[in-house]
Amino acid sequence: MTEIVAYCGLTCQTCPIYLATRQENKEEQARMRAEIVQLCKEQYGMNYELEDIAHEGNPVHPELVDWAAQHGYEIAYDGLTV
Repeated sequence: MTEIVAYCGLTCQTCPIYLATRQENKEEQARMRAEIVQLCKEQYGMNYELEDIAHEGNPVHPELVDWAAQHGYEIAYDGLTV
C-alpha cells in the first residue's frame, strides 16, 4: 500500500481520526473518537465533541486541483515536498 501523507502532515494509514471515521462498528467508532477527544483535551487544551472527530481524507494535490477546478476555484501550491 502506498503511504499517503496528507496536508496536515500525518500519514493517513496511521491517522487516528481517519481510522475512527472509517471504522464500521459504531461502538468501536465511538470509543475511538472518545479517545481522540480526551487526547486533544489533555495535550492541547482543545474541547471537541465526539461528532467533531470526522475525516474524509485528503486527496493528493493533483486530485484536489481537479476537484477545485470543477467548483470554480484554484488550489495554491507552495512547492513543499515531504
